[in-house]
Amino acid sequence: MFRFITETFHRLIEELPSLQVRYLYKFFQLRNRLTGLVGPRGVGKTTMLLQYIKNELMGSKECFYFSADLVYFQQANLLQFVSDLHLKEGYKVIFIDEIHKYRGWDQELKNIYDAFPSLKIVFSGNSMLDLVTGSYDLSRRAKLYR
Repeated sequence: MFRFITETFHRLIEELPSLQVRYLYKFFQLRNRLTGLVGPRGVGKTTMLLQYIKNELMGSKECFYFSADLVYFQQANLLQFVSDLHLKEGYKVIFIDEIHKYRGWDQELKNIYDAFPSLKIVFSGNSMLDLVTGSYDLSRRAKLYR
């Protein structure tokens, strides 16, 4: 499955139209260890993340992108998957798209944040309310872009 996820990431980057970037693109930065991009469906969160990766990070080979809504994550553990990406594969920046579709995402995201201080995590989702009021208050850890 790792191969499928890797191939999907590269295919999305290769086929990404880069004629126009989203308005938030020029403000988007990865200074924090935990960065979130939140907003309603269909506003271009995925496109902006992929454009950022393609234009700013692809030369480094240290970033990885995947969507948490893959059927694979109905059985697999997000924490273990990210651990393997970081410790075994050497990725330093991991982009997790559609994180709100993964059950228990807020607790696992906090666990990832706490367990890997040298890792930068970027996530997207439309569950901003959960970020602020959830059991694992991520709002004080994450730099949020809306």
